[in-house]
Amino acid sequence: MPNAAPASSLVTDEHLIALLAPSLGRDKSRALLRDGRRALRIDDGPMTQETAMALLESLSAQPGIVGIVAGLARSRLRLGAVSKGAPR
Repeated sequence: MPNAAPASSLVTDEHLIALLAPSLGRDKSRALLRDGRRALRIDDGPMTQETAMALLESLSAQPGIVGIVAGLARSRLRLGAVSKGAPR
């Protein structure tokens, strides 16, 4: 999936790792993202908000703590996007 969005709206793996790592650890988070990208055929590098949400959605379907943490990360990512777009 190509990423043709403005740089300010792109999500990096490091951002997603920061959401997942407190519960799963950095190495496990990095491996999950790598495997999830491969499964969904997502190119390496920053991704759109929509693509990041799809990646976290696929991870949230996994059983156990991985699915729970990925679901929470998806919610946190969505809330962050909403608050960035909110008028001040």
